Amino acid sequence: MRTVVPVDRGVVELNWMWLPTFIGMDSVVRRDLQKQVTGLFEGKDLTDSVLHDAHCFVVDFLCSKYPSVDGLDLYLDALKFIELK
Repeated sequence: MRTVVPVDRGVVELNWMWLPTFIGMDSVVRRDLQKQVTGLFEGKDLTDSVLHDAHCFVVDFLCSKYPSVDGLDLYLDALKFIELK
């Protein structure tokens, strides 16, 4: 799992349900982040590499918005190890 999920061909969406509550409830940050992610990745072939790049972008973006939360980068990046079967 990543911080973004493909929802259609060439379309990714923020996987906000798996984010910490304080981020998921911050509608301004979610809106700004979705706009950035859409602009950067919309229309691209959503290969594992592109999804990884989008995931890394989201982690960096959120860490820049919440610089006082130590370990947030590790927490968010760890989502890549979760697999739903």
